[in-house]
Amino acid sequence: MISPQDRYVILARYKGYQGDFEGALQTLDEGIERFPDYGPLYRHRGHRRITFKDLDGAIADFERAIELCGDWPDEIEYYR
Repeated sequence: MISPQDRYVILARYKGYQGDFEGALQTLDEGIERFPDYGPLYRHRGHRRITFKDLDGAIADFERAIELCGDWPDEIEYYR
């Protein structure tokens, strides 16, 4: 079963695949508003912020992602 948090990640990735980077960013913003302690949302938003050349925002998101899930084991993401 897919968690509600991961549904935001999956939807944002889908929007990114479709070239809707603004929509992907908005989806991740909504996910973070709803689940502010879920690290993968910040990691994915960091990547989207790079798309928009918001490097300071991306660094802040990546640092927050590390705080929240830095000790999680590595895993392959199979969202497609």
